[in-house]
Amino acid sequence: MIVLLKRKIICHIRYNKKFYSLFSAIFILGTIIGGIVSSSVASDEMLTEMSIFFSVYSLFGTDNLVLFANVVLRNMRFLFLLFLCGFFPVTVPIIFIFIAFFGFEIGFSTMFFVGGFGGGGIVLTMLLVWLPRLMILPIIFHFAQVTIRRVRNKRHSISQDNSAASSLIYITHVKDFMFSASLLVICGMVEAFIFPVILRVVTGFFI
Repeated sequence: MIVLLKRKIICHIRYNKKFYSLFSAIFILGTIIGGIVSSSVASDEMLTEMSIFFSVYSLFGTDNLVLFANVVLRNMRFLFLLFLCGFFPVTVPIIFIFIAFFGFEIGFSTMFFVGGFGGGGIVLTMLLVWLPRLMILPIIFHFAQVTIRRVRNKRHSISQDNSAASSLIYITHVKDFMFSASLLVICGMVEAFIFPVILRVVTGFFI
């Protein structure tokens, strides 16, 4: 079962390697830009406030349910914007902007933490930024390429005046959205209930 799933994933990546290569390049570009911007705007006052936040966080913890709701809402908002792009072909370029912004957010946060906390900032970045984002990044990339393909198929079905095919495309798009949303909920549970426990332990060593 695992071997079969692995083969399907590999075949899927190979078949869509052009999409995933393009998404990765845009994501990396956004990350680089985010890091450059963070290096130019980070201030001592912001770092002090961040240090106070983590001190309180490590001592008193946080409301996991509230954190879960915020994480899921954040991820769903991003996924829903991609979902809407599947209905309007003119909005496809916005998908690439979303992915670039996703990378920008990670690059900005990474440089901010590392610049403020040094080696400890690397640990914070891994726990607060990279691990949570890397969980959902494959989901976002997959749904983005599915959305672009759906837009292409929809445009073709409209040109062929095939309403049945167009309706099927909409139904499949909704199903893919629901499946991706379910995965994001699972990722939200991990980020809200597992990462904070690790973070409270780690922050006690250097904050």
